[in-house]
Amino acid sequence: MDRPDWLMSGICRVEEGLSSDQQAALLTNAYLFLSAGGQVTVGDWMALSEPSRKALSEAGDRIRAESAAMGVYFALRPQEAVELVAGEAVKDKDVLDGVFGDGKANPPSA
Repeated sequence: MDRPDWLMSGICRVEEGLSSDQQAALLTNAYLFLSAGGQVTVGDWMALSEPSRKALSEAGDRIRAESAAMGVYFALRPQEAVELVAGEAVKDKDVLDGVFGDGKANPPSA
C-alpha cells in the first residue's frame, strides 16, 4: 500500500510549543492518517518531533479504544452487527460516547 505522503507531511513538520488548537489539529491529522491505513516506519518515527509522536500515539490509542468498544457493542448486540453489515445504520450509537471523553466504552442501554 502506498503511503499517503501528503497526510504524513501534515504530521511531521511541526515544532515544539504548539497552542491547544494546533495540538488538536495535529491529533486530528494523526487520527485521519492512521484511519486511512497510514503506517509509520521506524525511520519516519525517528524523524518525527515529540508533539507528532505524542499525537500518533494518542490517535492509535483512540483507534484501538474505538475498535474495542465496537467489539463489545456488537458482542452484546449481534443483530445490529448484521444490520450494519447489511447496510443499515446502528440505532444505539451512545455506546461510544465515552470513547472520546474518558476512553471507556459505555455499556449499551437495555
